[in-house]
Amino acid sequence: MAGGKTVHELTPLAPGLYLVATPIGTARDITLRALDVLASADVLAAEDTRTLRHLMEIHGIPLGKRPLVACHDHNEAQTSPRLVQAIAEGKSVAYASEAGTPMVSDPGFPLARAVIGPDGDSSPRPLSRALRADGGGPAHRPLCLCRICPQHQGRAPQLSARLGASTGDAGAL
Repeated sequence: MAGGKTVHELTPLAPGLYLVATPIGTARDITLRALDVLASADVLAAEDTRTLRHLMEIHGIPLGKRPLVACHDHNEAQTSPRLVQAIAEGKSVAYASEAGTPMVSDPGFPLARAVIGPDGDSSPRPLSRALRADGGGPAHRPLCLCRICPQHQGRAPQLSARLGASTGDAGAL
């Protein structure tokens, strides 16, 4: 809430999975579109429901009677089918990771893959285009993010080349 006024809007969402990037650190670093999705989705899923609930309280978004489902590394195989079924029943599902963007180094990839289906076609089960820069959903090839690379000048390029050759994609942060 900004100055006592809500900044989110309730907007009708088409059935589908909406991947919501959440702030890393400061709650005010969230986008207005993310707040709209959190306010409007029929079902909310989160890596940590306590964190999502707190973020929604900060921004004046009531949970109401909407389900809030925990979906994390330890239960994603069990909860994904329930969320996919909700989408098949015409509901909008918003998924938020603990902090950051789902699927980069957080849970969410199995859920998004389940929504898209084995053939890579998301048309009967729409996926938010937020993370679909190529229009085709999550990466079709393995992705390796290497957070700490060697400092030695000659070793970093060697590591990057080896990772890229073995996984198809590689990135170093």
